[in-house]
Amino acid sequence: MFKLFVLLPIVSMSLLAVNFSRQGLCWRSALLSAAVVWGVIVITITEVLSILHLLNFEWLSFAWVLTMILLSCIYFYVDRKNAAEYCQG
Repeated sequence: MFKLFVLLPIVSMSLLAVNFSRQGLCWRSALLSAAVVWGVIVITITEVLSILHLLNFEWLSFAWVLTMILLSCIYFYVDRKNAAEYCQG
């Protein structure tokens, strides 16, 4: 179970990249934007959990699952743009 925890942040990063690419960004721009937002999410999760003294496996797992649920909702409810308008090649 602990080994699968590693997949939660990776899947969140992937969902971010897919969400950005659906908005019309090239894959490079989508990955760069996803990396920046993912870094902000990592810092936010750790800071909030550490302030509340809840920085443990269960709460970290909950925070990443909640992040993945929110990113999945964004994926399904945000309109996609035509990627050809913004990216050549």
